Amino acid sequence: MQDHSKEPATPADWSAWATVPWTPLTGPATGTDGAANSNPIIGYHKASVPCAPRSNPPLALQTLDVWLPASASPTTPDASTLPQPSSAAAGPGTWIIYIHGGAWRDPAITASSFTPAATALLQSQLTNTNKTSTTSPDPRLAGLASLNYRLSPHPAHPAPADPARQARHPDHIADIRAALAFLHRLLPASAHEHSYILAGHSCGATLAFQAVMAPSRWGLSPTDPRSEPPAVAAVVGFNGLYDLAGFLAAPPAGYAHLAGPYAEFTRGAFGGDERVWRAEDKKKKRTRKVLAVLVQSREDTLVPYAQLEGLRGVLEREGGGAVEVRVMEAGGDHDDIWKDGRRMAEVLAEVVAGGLA
Repeated sequence: MQDHSKEPATPADWSAWATVPWTPLTGPATGTDGAANSNPIIGYHKASVPCAPRSNPPLALQTLDVWLPASASPTTPDASTLPQPSSAAAGPGTWIIYIHGGAWRDPAITASSFTPAATALLQSQLTNTNKTSTTSPDPRLAGLASLNYRLSPHPAHPAPADPARQARHPDHIADIRAALAFLHRLLPASAHEHSYILAGHSCGATLAFQAVMAPSRWGLSPTDPRSEPPAVAAVVGFNGLYDLAGFLAAPPAGYAHLAGPYAEFTRGAFGGDERVWRAEDKKKKRTRKVLAVLVQSREDTLVPYAQLEGLRGVLEREGGGAVEVRVMEAGGDHDDIWKDGRRMAEVLAEVVAGGLA
């Protein structure tokens, strides 16, 4: 989906962006006996870029990580720049933006958890770019981002003095929307033709679907157009939490023992009013055409497959023709898909190659 209402970046945006240098990333060896390009550069990485430059002071978790494919620059880019791949022949590219999970509260799971999948995607992109084909142009990957956001308090990891660890709904969504808008402002004016794929794991999948809804639904009323994130072409949920109230009311067979932990982190993120829990889970409608890709492992011991089935039913019944739903399989336990990264990368690459870019 194209977004032609792009707002320019401010000096504060660029100042925040320039605080973190680019780091080159190398792939596995391709040569032997000390060949010159035995470890090719597959891309460039910025870690923990402050993405809420108008907050004073910026909070530690209002940051994002960014990866660019090697085709973006022949050498390590200057920290103050955001180069784009030279892919005019392939047309506008696609940005994949990821939101980590962790039950809205786990400080051990951050934006860096996307690193295995990002590395796999960059390696695949380099391989595809080096192929020559006159019949099927490579769908270019313009860039990757992974978002941090303020977390709710965790009883096992108390941090009462850290304002970034005291979040309550809708703080998490507000941070996601702010990070999306920040990245979009930084892209060159020509990049308004890029497509955006928003992906998330576990509660990050919840946040991905919430972030593309009208902000008024969450009590957020942006008055500055620079705070508006770009339109997205697809939302991809991996092992997502979509119906907390439904789970707590009737846990599926084999998951009843998780009702206590679910109730604890739900209250921590959304408060004690159960009407708010129910409000988060219903009427997931869109007014613009979007692809919803639901990915779930049947071996997941933390999130039942019924969560996927429930959201699929809601989207198909209430999407009003604006939502196309696809279901894809994953294997392993709840966190395996991001810890290994390869299946996550495969799914995202398939979405990119599906004509969205």
